[in-house]
Amino acid sequence: MIKSRCLAPPREERQPPPRDILLAHWLDYSATPLRIKSENCDLWRDVQNTLAERVLACLDPDTSPAVRDFVQLHLLSRGARHTTKNQQNYESRLNECIEGEVPLAGIELEQVEAKALDGLATPAELLRLRRSIGMGSVELARVTGNDEHLLERMHAAIAETFAEVGADEQCERSERIKFRAFNVDITDAKKAPEAVLVTRRTNAATCEVDTRIMLRESYVLPLANLSKDVRAEILSADRSHGTEAWAEMLANVDDLDTRISAAIDSDAAIPISTTFYAVSQTVRQEQQRRHEAERAAYNEEFCQKYPEIVEARRIASGSSASSAD
Repeated sequence: MIKSRCLAPPREERQPPPRDILLAHWLDYSATPLRIKSENCDLWRDVQNTLAERVLACLDPDTSPAVRDFVQLHLLSRGARHTTKNQQNYESRLNECIEGEVPLAGIELEQVEAKALDGLATPAELLRLRRSIGMGSVELARVTGNDEHLLERMHAAIAETFAEVGADEQCERSERIKFRAFNVDITDAKKAPEAVLVTRRTNAATCEVDTRIMLRESYVLPLANLSKDVRAEILSADRSHGTEAWAEMLANVDDLDTRISAAIDSDAAIPISTTFYAVSQTVRQEQQRRHEAERAAYNEEFCQKYPEIVEARRIASGSSASSAD
């Protein structure tokens, strides 16, 4: 294993980027920052509101209030989810490269990492950073809504990144549709949903050791825009046991994913976000191994320090088992 930070020169004093630079990048197709600094929380919130307003302004005037509210909810929650997920991926890094030669080190690593923390790094820089510091996954680029100009520029930047890092683009891309939510209260079984949230995940390319570059798209599907057979399948699925059971039931419907994908491509859906990200199974497995080792060490230390508590738990557990019999 190669420690990516060994023999690094003293850290240079770095001035924070001006807010207008941050704003320009955050409204573009750049990846979500790895960490939002406290002094920029208000700016990030304003960006999320602006992006949501752009999408809502482009909705068909005949869109029902219920569907419009559902779209707004997931536009705003999308930003919160991605912010949290990116920070979790960064905080759980291994802080070392375990995938061969380290791409970044020293001052260059510090500069790229600082850019990524602020959401200013390019997709190629983020790929190299992920490998250098041992992140299991990293967002590379994202667009909120269906801004064609931004989407074209993002796809062009990703294509350039593939060429720069030597990624093997997938000729036959496998897609996976997943149902995420519906727009009615789960306790109201009599009220039929007007819209559902779905994601479509596609294998875009592979690079480095075992890094996969994925494309994830999120859409709101108004049921009124779907064919009668697709709408009937969605409405017939039992929602009373929760969202996960409902989604699993729909996942088992023959050919429904193909029909949903076709509906998306026919503009029947309302785009929420389009995201490219990279994930490494090698790093994720190592993160899991270390987590389990830390947990085992903690349990062992606890048993040695507090044997009386362990014994009390054992007795209580035995009593519960006897009562159950």
